[in-house]
Amino acid sequence: MPQLPVGLRAGAAALAALAAGQPPARPAREARVLMGTTAEVQALVPAEAPAALEAAFAALARVDDSMSLWRPSELSTLNEAGAAVVSGPLLDTLQVALDV
Repeated sequence: MPQLPVGLRAGAAALAALAAGQPPARPAREARVLMGTTAEVQALVPAEAPAALEAAFAALARVDDSMSLWRPSELSTLNEAGAAVVSGPLLDTLQVALDV
């Protein structure tokens, strides 16, 4: 059976809590310093919160590793060299940025 989208799982969990006479669980939130700023992530399904928060921060860390302008990164190397072979994700991001 396919898994429901996170919004539907969160809604179903909230409805189940209300039906049981309990207040719905509050979203789990965590903030970390990444990319030179504070990034806050919210997980809507409490049972999935630890893994969801870690996955979100891991994705942000990959962006920071690839695109940092303050420390060596794939993007800073490209900027310094003026031309370089870059990874697929960075190329996709730069193409979207050029289209904006």
